[in-house]
Amino acid sequence: MGESSTELPDPELYLRKYTGGGAGSGRRRAPGAPGTGRSRSARTYREMRGSTTETTCKPPVPKNTDHVPKPFKSCKNIIHWNAFNQMRSSPTKPQEIKIVDQPSGNVQLAEKAGLVPKYVNKKDYGRTPEYLNRFKGDAEAEARRWEAEMAENQRRKESMKLSEEERQQILQGLRCNWSLVNQTYQGLSLLTDTLNKKHRKTRVENQLKQLEKFIQILEKHQIIFIADNPYALL
Repeated sequence: MGESSTELPDPELYLRKYTGGGAGSGRRRAPGAPGTGRSRSARTYREMRGSTTETTCKPPVPKNTDHVPKPFKSCKNIIHWNAFNQMRSSPTKPQEIKIVDQPSGNVQLAEKAGLVPKYVNKKDYGRTPEYLNRFKGDAEAEARRWEAEMAENQRRKESMKLSEEERQQILQGLRCNWSLVNQTYQGLSLLTDTLNKKHRKTRVENQLKQLEKFIQILEKHQIIFIADNPYALL
C-alpha cells in the first residue's frame, strides 16, 4: 500500500457524507487537521431544505361544523348548448386536395388542374338547358303555325274549287247567252256602210268569241279553280 513512510488513515475517521474536501479528493483527514471544516457544499439536507415538518405536513381535516365552500354547479344543459352552437356555427370548409404533377415536385391544387368533377355536382346536371327548351317551344309553335296556314290554304283551295253543279249551271248560262248574242248577230244588217254598223258588228262578234272561249274551257276542264275567290271573306 504505497511507500513504507506513508501514514495509514485511522479507521475511525471514515469519510462521511458532505464532509469531503472536494471533488476527486479520496484522502481522509484527521479531526482538527487543516481542511477538515465543513465547506459550503457540506451543509446538511435539513439546513438546505429546512424542517420536514414545515414542508410535508398537510392542513388539518375540517370539522363538520366548519363551512366548506362548494364548487359552483351550473344549471346549463350542455347537450342542448352544444347542439345550439353547432346549428349556429358555419360549416367547415373541406381541405383542398393537392397533387404533384411533375417529377421535380411541383404542387398545385387539384381543382385548378381540372381533376375535380365540378360539373357533375351541379343542380342542373343531366337536365335540358333552358335555352334549348325555349328553342324547342319556338320550333313547335312555328310548326303549328305553318300547319294552320297550310290547312287554311287547303280550305281556301277547296272553297275556290268550282263544283260540278256550279260548272253545269255556268255552262248552261253561257250557252243561253251565246244563243242570245248569236240571235242578235243574225239580225244585223249585211251591209255595213256606216261606222255605227261596223262597231256594233265588231262588238257582237267579240262577245260571241268570248262566250265560245268560256264554253270551251268549261267543257274541256272538269276541275276549275276560281281566281277571285268569292268565299275568301267568309
